[in-house]
Amino acid sequence: MTGWRPDRGWPSLVRVGQRSEWAVTVVTTVLFAAVATGAVVAPRVLRVAEGDSLSVAVAQAPPAARRLSIQLVDEFSGGSADAPLADQRQRVAEINAQIDPFVLAQFGPPRLVADTNRYVIDAAAGVNPGLVAHLTFRVHPEIGSHSALVAGAAARPAPTSAAGSAPIEFELAVETAEQLGLSVGDVVGLVPDPDDLVTRQLGGGMPRALTAKLVGLRALDPPDDPYWFGDRRLHRASISDRGGGSELFAFAILSADELSASPLSTNGVTPFLVEQRFDLAERSIDLGESDALIEGFSAIESRFSRRPTLSLPGVRAGLGDVLIAERAQRNTARRTLLLAWVGALCVAFAAYAQLVMAMAVRRRGWIWVTRARGASRRQLVGAGIAETILLGGGALGAAELVGALSIGGVVAPLERLLLAAWLVGVVAIAGAIIMSETAPSTGQRKIGGDGARRGPRAGHIAVWIVAAAAVATFLRRGLSVADGGSDPLALFLPILVAWSVASLSRWVLPPLLRRVVAVRGIASTGSLLGVRRSLVQSRSGNGLVTLIVVAMTVAGLGLGIGRSIGAAATDASWTELGAPYRIDTRDADVLAAVRDLDGVSVSASGSSQINVDRAGSTYNVKLFSIDVAELAAMTAGTVAETGLPESLEEIDPQGRVPAVSTRRIGGIRVRVGDELAGVGTRSGITYVVEATRAELFGRANDRILVDRDLVGSAGDYVPGFDSLAIDAPPDLFAALDQIAVDHDATLERREVLAAQERDDPLSRAVRIGFLAAAGSVAALALFGLVAHVVATARERRRDVAILGLLGAGKREMVRALVSELVPRVVAGVALGTVSGLIVVGVFANRVDLSAFAAGTQVAIRPDLVGIGLIAVAFLAVAVIVVVMMLRGVVRARVARILRGDMDG
Repeated sequence: MTGWRPDRGWPSLVRVGQRSEWAVTVVTTVLFAAVATGAVVAPRVLRVAEGDSLSVAVAQAPPAARRLSIQLVDEFSGGSADAPLADQRQRVAEINAQIDPFVLAQFGPPRLVADTNRYVIDAAAGVNPGLVAHLTFRVHPEIGSHSALVAGAAARPAPTSAAGSAPIEFELAVETAEQLGLSVGDVVGLVPDPDDLVTRQLGGGMPRALTAKLVGLRALDPPDDPYWFGDRRLHRASISDRGGGSELFAFAILSADELSASPLSTNGVTPFLVEQRFDLAERSIDLGESDALIEGFSAIESRFSRRPTLSLPGVRAGLGDVLIAERAQRNTARRTLLLAWVGALCVAFAAYAQLVMAMAVRRRGWIWVTRARGASRRQLVGAGIAETILLGGGALGAAELVGALSIGGVVAPLERLLLAAWLVGVVAIAGAIIMSETAPSTGQRKIGGDGARRGPRAGHIAVWIVAAAAVATFLRRGLSVADGGSDPLALFLPILVAWSVASLSRWVLPPLLRRVVAVRGIASTGSLLGVRRSLVQSRSGNGLVTLIVVAMTVAGLGLGIGRSIGAAATDASWTELGAPYRIDTRDADVLAAVRDLDGVSVSASGSSQINVDRAGSTYNVKLFSIDVAELAAMTAGTVAETGLPESLEEIDPQGRVPAVSTRRIGGIRVRVGDELAGVGTRSGITYVVEATRAELFGRANDRILVDRDLVGSAGDYVPGFDSLAIDAPPDLFAALDQIAVDHDATLERREVLAAQERDDPLSRAVRIGFLAAAGSVAALALFGLVAHVVATARERRRDVAILGLLGAGKREMVRALVSELVPRVVAGVALGTVSGLIVVGVFANRVDLSAFAAGTQVAIRPDLVGIGLIAVAFLAVAVIVVVMMLRGVVRARVARILRGDMDG
């Protein structure tokens, strides 16, 4: 680099380039190193993001999902005072032996819980009248360390309970006791429930009736305590409509020592629903374990059932669903980012091709001299390929070092593939261009002629046909990939579309320039020369147009997918929540307190199991009751908009309650107009189907939805609720939160959930990756533009010198080159923007991105603002680069240019 000083600008660089190849070597090395570093760092960053996302997903999973649960229904002996649960533990240990030890190693020590016979509480014993109350006894040896006793005493074994002369003692949660209307000291009569699955397990008859005394009340554990599944409602009394009247189900806490006295047994055996729980260990599951765990969980589910039966144990691994969702997100991230990486690599190849052509122009004179001195074509091509391998190999080594130092030794499988593709691609490009430049006809190229035009024209037509066929195929089948794989058609479709659109410039740009010239005319000699060059010798500019079009297409698709994923995170949270705020509660006082606030809209929703009669057959369905009008007002114009028919808000002339139904109930097709007559407590209500849906609340069968007020007005039954969707201005957040705190509930905010979705490490990495890809391809296109300007300036320097000899000023010389280059840049940006919008439209609704949005379908839409900003910025920078570099060309003396031309 001796003799080149930055302050002397472009003329100095031109002179040094005539004497040395160091400038070309440095520029090529920079390009190689930049692309190789991206190919190394990007997959490693993605790998780290995958691990972080998995850790967050496991940590944020509900406690029930972080538990491995083994359940079985079986008969056991009454036990002994020394080990009352010995038989149950031994039976569970036999099941443990059938589970992969690798799976069990990820969880902590086991805990055992046993639920024994369900009893009906004698209504005369003081329980709320009008309810059929069922009480199931729960035995838990560790209850004292997980729940605070707030009133009374802990249950103890009754000394004479086997003879039935003394009541057994039990405890309840405070909320459950309030629901039942019981206080410490109350004694209730208990009759075995013959419909209970556990009780029916006894072959020797039903257990005897007994009496029980409430001796203690316990406070429920915090909602985030994994011990109680993290949900307080599961330990409150729950009400169900079973068609024969409302029934209340509750759990009571019984001393384990009670089992040795066998108050709950028949003929020496006691039926139990036994559950052994394994909580996930403190350390997070890493990527290396996740796939093996999924396979282990799948094997568990194939060997056991999810729910226990009388003959088959049930094993529930909730973490499997979390890991499967993370794997789906991981596979989607890899597929979509591979799409961006392939596009970026293709742009990098095109930019490198422009650089190699610029190098060939600089070396053309040297090639002629070398050939004249006896060098063979094979030697020249081999030398060029060897140079490329040497520079590429060094760049790859430097990139590996950068990746190891900045990120660590986590090597992603995709990293090797990208590096190999880059090295093979640049070697092939260098070899092809050098072979072309060393052909015997070098320096004797013909302009025009039928033979010269026929080949390129056939090639462009072939590109159009292939691109049209690819688009038609993709529109018909969408993204077709195996699990974790990538569809080659989807990967190269943006490139094919961009290439076919770019080829249009060969036919579109010349007529357009002629039209502009005809209308406006050309006032200067320099502009006339530049336009003539652009029209007559357009081959050198076609590569530049193609490069810009491909770059703009990849940038447009990347911005569209990135924006859609970011918007989908908010949409998914809105769909799940349905309102800016939500409180999960069954407390009517909470509803009343919220409604008392000014400027607040509330929609209560709930569900219950009911029986309906349809054409003489009875079916059990789940009824969802919502405040239709309020919820519709809250969600209007949002992704959560329910789109329910207005007829749901009024009882029809026949006095029937309008309903929306799944398309099947009891496996039989449901049609609009079908009647569903209530059974049992709903016998006075008839539901008429106003519309059907493929799915309601995540299920495709046996579900109907109605308006809460209509159900209450059509019968004596007032529907319950378990969730409040609240729309309120932000300044009422404090008041809403205080209401929730006062009633021991939690206020959830949609914006917080949306932020959690957006801040998922993998989702964030994908969005940043697409943004980085868009910026990278734009930078690569500018790099190719600079290389093209270098080659054009060297090829046109004789024209510049002739203009100078004829007396033209420097401005006229610049116009000659600008008039040749700028129209191509503008055409490339315009066609690239159109191509990007086309590709986004092709990919819309055909690429599944729901893994980034909690299962909600993500619609891919173009980022018009983003692509517009890139287009404007690229045009501005491109024009500045062209003008600045070409101004440097015309500063060189005419004699020096001509002497350099003769020397070169």
